[in-house]
Order: sequence, then C-alpha cells, then structure tokens
Amino acid sequence: PSINDRYHKDTSLDQILLTWAEAIQSAGIKRISGDIIGDDDIFDDNEIGGTWDNGYLSYWYATGSSGLAIANNCYTYEVRAGEKPGDPAIIRISPETDYITVINDVVTTGEGGVRSVDIHRTPLTNSVRFFGSIPLNAQPVRHFASVYNGTLYTVFLLKEKLEQIGIEVAGQARDIDEFADKSQRLTPECWHLIYTHYSYPLWKLIRVVNKPSQNFYADMLLKTLGAEFKGIGGFETGGEVVKEFLRSIGMPDVESFRMFDGSGLSRRNLVQPRQTVYLLRYMIRHPYGKYFYESLPIAGVDGTLRGRMRDSPAANNVHAKTGYIGYVRTLSGYVTTASGRRLVFSMMANHYTVPTREAN
Repeated sequence: PSINDRYHKDTSLDQILLTWAEAIQSAGIKRISGDIIGDDDIFDDNEIGGTWDNGYLSYWYATGSSGLAIANNCYTYEVRAGEKPGDPAIIRISPETDYITVINDVVTTGEGGVRSVDIHRTPLTNSVRFFGSIPLNAQPVRHFASVYNGTLYTVFLLKEKLEQIGIEVAGQARDIDEFADKSQRLTPECWHLIYTHYSYPLWKLIRVVNKPSQNFYADMLLKTLGAEFKGIGGFETGGEVVKEFLRSIGMPDVESFRMFDGSGLSRRNLVQPRQTVYLLRYMIRHPYGKYFYESLPIAGVDGTLRGRMRDSPAANNVHAKTGYIGYVRTLSGYVTTASGRRLVFSMMANHYTVPTREAN
C-alpha cells in the first residue's frame, strides 16, 4: 500500500513514477508497440467490501484495495473560488491525469456565504461531479477522493509518465483481467525484470493503519494475509487467517467474532470489548509488542487522538485506537496509572443518538 507520498514524504509520487519510467528507458526501450498491462492477481477482484454503504464509495476512506495500487488509490483535489459571484469554482486535481473526468458544478458566491463542497463519483467509473458553493473570501477546499480500479490507475499513470519522457506507447493501459488469455500472459517465462520497487517495512505500514486510521492500508494488509497463508488475497481469506490466529491464542468466544474487511467499514463486523482487551493484553507481551504499542495514537499528541484528552492526566499517556462509522464510536488501548501500572481498556458505543462529540 505504500507506493504514495501522502504518508511517506521522502519520495514524491511523481519521482516514483519517473524512476519506473527511466528504468524502462535505461533498458533500451524507446517505443512500446503494445499495451501496458497491470497484473493484480495477488488479490481477488473484490476491491470493496460487499457490505459497505454505497454512500461511502466516492471518499478516500472507502477506496478499493487492489493487488496493484498507487497513491492510496486516491487523488487530491483543491477547489478555489472563481473571480466573481456566479463563476464556476476553480478545481485542480493531483496527480494531473486524464484518468479522472471532472464535472464542475461548484458555484462561486459572495463573501460571507456558506462554503459547502461535496463530490460524487459515478459507480464503476472515474467520472466525478463536484457540487456546492464556495464564497469569494473562503479558504480553498482540499481533500482526497477515491478512484475506481486502482490497478488501471497505476498503469495509466505510468503510461502518462512514459509519454512525458518521450517513450511512445502505441497501445493502452490495461488490466490483466481484460484478457481472455490471461493465464498465458502470466507465464513467468515471458517476463524480463527491469526494476524492483521495495515496500517500506511492516512496522511503518502498521503505524499508518493505526495513527491516522488508514482504511486502505488495513484492507491491503488483510488481503495480504490471505495471499500469504491461503493463496488467495481477499477479505474472506484474510479474515479466516485472523480468526485462526485469534483461536490459537485462546480468545474467548472466538466463534462469535466476525471480520468482513480490514477497515471496519462493514456493519457486519462483530467484536466484543472483552475480545479486544484479550488481544491487547496478548500483544503487549508479544516479542514484537513494542512495535504494536508505538503504532497506536497518543492522546493529545498525534494521530486520531491529537485533539482529544488534552490538559488531562490522559494526555501523552493513553495509547489507543479509535473506531468510527455512523452512530458507532470506540476507543481501545492502554493507559498507565499514577502508580505506574499499565491498564488495558476497551469502550464501544453502538447506535448512539447524541452528537458524536458527546459519545467521545
């Protein structure tokens, strides 16, 4: 999941793509007469959870997980006011790519108006409608949004970068699933390795899962468990691996545990507070427990707890993971008492009807 510069700032996305393109160029390739094909078969083709709310799918937190992925399968957008009231807003996306079609229905309003900008991506496409209003004196709206088919997105961006540096591509960016003779094309004897891109180490990926609560990373890692231990990278196989692990460590009532994704977006996920406490207690004693503990947000300091519990004994003390979907709020982790004793806790609120700040 880490081929991006949102969470790994040492190399820009453009530089990653340029490195790949220059490696191809250095191999003596000046023209590609056929297609550029993305092979994503390490994972199955179920990019999103079948039980997710369809209303989530335009947004960054519900982007699909694909066996070939780049930029968190997202793009960044910026919406600025136009020159005068009534003008269309100015919309820019990054990376700049023809993969995304922008429909601009955001209107500039007079000073002091309401800044209200939203998006909707037509399902199974990359046609995105921006709508709402932005006042003349308002700060720009900057956010992330999801793409459809991360595999094709990756290959499309590579094709655009190859063409930028002067390598002609006669064919198209393609997903391996488009080909009836896929099994023949995936024969390793046909391949010639040009470049290897190395992932960041797992302890860094887990920090991205936990501190900013990054759903895409969580789903990608769950599917990787399925690929590594079951031979098929998917939500179902990954969930089986997790359940087998929980059974092996003696988690109570493990047969009631349900895992439909890594992100927690499915309302069919089921876990008990006592099960969460059991896992947290197990992990603090694990040989690699230090990496797990350090991946959790710290109250009043960073991650999803940066703005919570400040000016309290919990600040810079509680290490815990938040959880949130509509009308569900959870917090589970560790806190150290004044006497130096470390406690484990899990709090879960379901179907609350008060504002979320009160649940917090």
